[in-house]
Amino acid sequence: MTIIDTNHESKYCPGWQDGAIGGVALFVLVALFWTTQAWAQAPTAKTTNGEIIGIQVAGTSPAINAFLGVPFATPPIGDLRFAPPQPHASWETPLQTTQSSQPSLQASNGSPLGSEDCLYLNVYTPATRSFVFRPVLVFIPGGGFVEGTGNSPYYDGQVIAEQSEEIVVTINYRLGALGFLTASSLDAESPHGVSGNYGLEDQQAALKWIKANAAAFGGNPNNITLFGESAGANSTEYQLASPLAAGLFQHAIVESSIGPPLIPSQTLAQSEAGGSLGIISQVGCSGASSIPACLRAAPADAFLTSGFLTWILPVIDGYLLKQTPLAAFQSGQFNKVQVITGNNLNEATNLIELVFPQVVNPPLTASGYTEILEELFGSNAEAIQAQYPVGDYQSPIQAFAAVATDSFIACPTEQKRIALAEHTTVYGYEFSDPDPVMGPLGPYLLPPTPGLTYGAYHTAELPYVFGLASPGGTPLTRKDLTLSRSVISYWTSFGLTGYPSSFPYGGDPIWSNYRQGELLNINDTITSLPVGTFDTEHNCSFWSTIGL
Repeated sequence: MTIIDTNHESKYCPGWQDGAIGGVALFVLVALFWTTQAWAQAPTAKTTNGEIIGIQVAGTSPAINAFLGVPFATPPIGDLRFAPPQPHASWETPLQTTQSSQPSLQASNGSPLGSEDCLYLNVYTPATRSFVFRPVLVFIPGGGFVEGTGNSPYYDGQVIAEQSEEIVVTINYRLGALGFLTASSLDAESPHGVSGNYGLEDQQAALKWIKANAAAFGGNPNNITLFGESAGANSTEYQLASPLAAGLFQHAIVESSIGPPLIPSQTLAQSEAGGSLGIISQVGCSGASSIPACLRAAPADAFLTSGFLTWILPVIDGYLLKQTPLAAFQSGQFNKVQVITGNNLNEATNLIELVFPQVVNPPLTASGYTEILEELFGSNAEAIQAQYPVGDYQSPIQAFAAVATDSFIACPTEQKRIALAEHTTVYGYEFSDPDPVMGPLGPYLLPPTPGLTYGAYHTAELPYVFGLASPGGTPLTRKDLTLSRSVISYWTSFGLTGYPSSFPYGGDPIWSNYRQGELLNINDTITSLPVGTFDTEHNCSFWSTIGL
């Protein structure tokens, strides 16, 4: 994001050109002029906590204001670690919100990154106000609930705000054990008898703050679209399923939510008897006389874990979440807003390198393919291998990527889409561009894996959703920009009206309600995906027969 320099050159008075006194006077006047000009041009907003001062983004038309690092809750530190988020205190002096906050504390390449003081959001809004309140789009970043941040340059909201003149908000929330640790001793502190899900409560606190303050930025508090990718998509599904999120948003967009076994649904009891015990032991609190006090006294870095399969995740606690999202969608017991939900054609081609590094180094062999299927799928491994024989793919790792794509993401997405469509309006899509620009988890960021073609990998749609090339990557081509404009139009028109349309960027094809059985195929040329095509290409009927 490029920021306008609000300082301006001043033409000084010719009568003061000579002499030390004139020089000092000139310096004072110029300094005062610069200061008043910067103050006059800096955008402001009056929130329920107090006034904030932002910045104006350079080179946009219409002009876009950005308010960065806006606190939406009290820092969850000290006694507030492992506690629900609390409202932030008000301030008297206008608060400078010109720089993003630290990301939520997480492990990055084995080292700590970010801060436990992380409950901040960023707002991108058109500088000009109108009598019509604008829709608000709120983005939850991905990262497996253990990493990621709404501050990422990948999620800069300026292009969406510029093209649509809608408001974009990106948020942070607590991650990993700091966001989702459970313990019976923490349950005892809660009036609801639960622990964990603090990160999901953070998301709800952000939504409440946005609803209360949308009008201050020219937004409509009753027209909020929640959207997210990967763990952000799973978060969006959790909020759809949570009775505590009722009324906090009116539309939802789910991009590439991840199913089990990568993100399993655990009950509170299962979490307390499983991974959370390991974390409590890791930080040296297993034998403490007061486990909550010990946990709050431990260094924040001690809670970090490495490896995606060691994570602590949201739980079905009977309070914030009474059932899994799929069960909620099937029973109709969810927040019935309009939904877009979809996935990418080749989701797992890059995910398997991150989650299953053993398939990359050394390269997966045919026998290794059999072994990993048995490890993941047990007695179903033989049937899966028969459905996905190595000989049908360019390599064993490509075969495994197809299995992972279909079982972890594509077919669980279809299953939830079918369930949702029984109770609310749903629009489905598949992003299938075979040569997309680099996304946040782009394969070009990793060493190339022999025998693996990436295609439309996990996160590949994000540069088109945000209209941004990867930082330091190849700029969007004319073709990419055309596709991006259409995608942004679909997403933002959905936010405006509940119906996704690419008008004025082409206007075709019409995106049919999923009850009619069609998906939108998002590629260089956007087309409709005929009924049954998705099931065939991802073997969803097969996966349903083996109960996965």
